[in-house]
Amino acid sequence: MMVPAALGLLLLVAPAAGAQKPDSLPPIDTDRPDFTDGVHTVPHGHIQFESGYTYQQGRGTDAAHSHSLPEALVRFGVTPRVEVRLGENFLVVRPDGPGVPSVHGFDDTYVATKISATAQHGGIPATSFELKINLPTGSDLISAHRTLPGGALLLGWETGGPWSAGIEAFGTRTADDHVQAIGSLSVQYQAASRVQLYGEGFTVQPVNGGSGARAEHYANSGVLILLSNSVQVDARIGFGLNHAADRYFAGFGFAVRH
Repeated sequence: MMVPAALGLLLLVAPAAGAQKPDSLPPIDTDRPDFTDGVHTVPHGHIQFESGYTYQQGRGTDAAHSHSLPEALVRFGVTPRVEVRLGENFLVVRPDGPGVPSVHGFDDTYVATKISATAQHGGIPATSFELKINLPTGSDLISAHRTLPGGALLLGWETGGPWSAGIEAFGTRTADDHVQAIGSLSVQYQAASRVQLYGEGFTVQPVNGGSGARAEHYANSGVLILLSNSVQVDARIGFGLNHAADRYFAGFGFAVRH
């Protein structure tokens, strides 16, 4: 439902784009495929569409697995420092257990804003904030059936050379009315003018999930390739680092800016 709506929004606001043509802007800066969102917002008056596919495999015999598509995210620059974000996704999930049937449906709609707070000054990173809310709009078997607010602090460093890095500290309410904290570190390397590599580690920490809740730790890496200044394709693969984490995940995607 929301995917056609997001595409419709793309077409609706595109004529309102700023005077700069997309290819006269700096290269597109996306929040995929790593977990760590960047500190930069979409340029004022421009719209950016990001999408992809992920396969995730659980750990153990008859473990759960899932397909995630299209991971649609529409971002619109409303001021030079503020963007609004609308996301939607469709999931196919096979739960744990032998012979358990798959469930599928739309996930809850994601609405958010990113605010660029400060620029980098020497070793002091650039900072941004994200405020988000998941609305209970998804399919019965997929939806959390409640509103889930959350927020993130984003830090970013750039060097005069090919290296850059970002940190995200994210907290959100969960479907079982607990709190979850996620921390990540992503390091990027500009291997060529249109090719960027990255490596990332992130951890999912239950804050008040009870004695059965366990932390999950992951590592992943990937490649981002610019087809033009405003079109990017990407691929990634990641692995769980402890028994509570899923065994692995892999995916690919693209982004376009207008």
